[in-house]
Amino acid sequence: FASLTQQMKQEKVNRVQSLQRDKSEAEAVKKEKEMLKQEAEAAESVALEAYRLVEEAERAKQQEEERAKEEQERFEYFKLIDSNMDGKIDISELQARQTFDQNKDGVVSEEEIKFLLGDLTEADWTQFSSEIFNRMKPFFMLEKGLFQPPSEQKEETEKEETTEPNQAEEWGDEDEEERNDDDEDEGDGEKEEGENTEVEHEEEDKPKYDPATQQLIDDADKARAEYENAERAVRDVERELKHLQDSLEKDYGPEDDFSALDGECFEYSDREYTYKLCPFDQVSQKPRAGGIETKLGTWSGWVGSDIKYTAMLYD
Repeated sequence: FASLTQQMKQEKVNRVQSLQRDKSEAEAVKKEKEMLKQEAEAAESVALEAYRLVEEAERAKQQEEERAKEEQERFEYFKLIDSNMDGKIDISELQARQTFDQNKDGVVSEEEIKFLLGDLTEADWTQFSSEIFNRMKPFFMLEKGLFQPPSEQKEETEKEETTEPNQAEEWGDEDEEERNDDDEDEGDGEKEEGENTEVEHEEEDKPKYDPATQQLIDDADKARAEYENAERAVRDVERELKHLQDSLEKDYGPEDDFSALDGECFEYSDREYTYKLCPFDQVSQKPRAGGIETKLGTWSGWVGSDIKYTAMLYD
C-alpha cells in the first residue's frame, strides 16, 4: 500500500512538471494572440472611425437637403400668400385665403388671423419662417388632403362601424361565387404582404459596412475569439496545477497512508438529514425531504489530541 501511495504521489509530481511546461507554452500562445488582437483591433478602430466620419457626413448632407427642401417649401407658401409681392404677409392677404377659415363659415375672422399672426399685423419672410409657418402648416396639409383633424377621423370611423340592417342581410346572403372572389382577393393581399416582407428582409440583410471595413471587423472578431480561447487554456492549466499542488502539500498522514481517501466521499443519514464527508475537502448536509445542500466546514487539518492522525478538523 505504501508503494502505491508513493506511486500516486510521484504521478502527481510528474503531472505538475508537465503542467508547468504546458503553462509556459499556453502563456506564450496567449501573449502572441494578445498582440494579434491588439493589431486587429487597432485596424478595426481606424476603419470604424473613418466609416463613422463618412456616415456623419452623409447624415449631415441628408439633414441639410431636408432643411433646404423644407426651407423651399416655406418660401413657396410665403410667395403664394404674398399676393402683392411686397415681401410681407398682411391681414388682408390672409383673409383672402379660405384655407385659414377654421370654422368654415366663409370668413377668415380676426380671431383666426390672431391665431396665425399672434400680436403682429404683418410678417416678413424671417418672421413667417421662424414663427408663423408652423401654425399655418396644418391648414396647408388639410387643403392638400394630407391631414385630417381628429374629429373628422372619429366621424368616419363611426360611420364605417354603423351598418343598416338590410345591408347586413344582403351581406349575409352573398352567394358562393362572391365568397370565392373574396378568397382570391385575400390571397392577392397575402401575396402583396409577402412581397413587402421580402423587401423588408432585403433591407435588413443589406450590409451595414462596406466589404473592406466588414473584413477588418471580422478579422478583429476572430482575433478576439482566439485570444479568449488562449486565455481560457491558461486558466484551465492553472486550475489543474493549483489543485495538484494543493494535494501535494496536504498532510495525508505517515507515509501518505490516507492519500487514497482524497477525492472520495462518504454519506450517513439520520431521520432528518443526509451528511456527506469528503476527506481533505469538505463536510455538508442535505435534508432528506429534499432541499439545498448546506456546507458545514472545509478541511483544515489533523487535530488528534494524543495521536495527531486520529481526528480531522473541518471549519
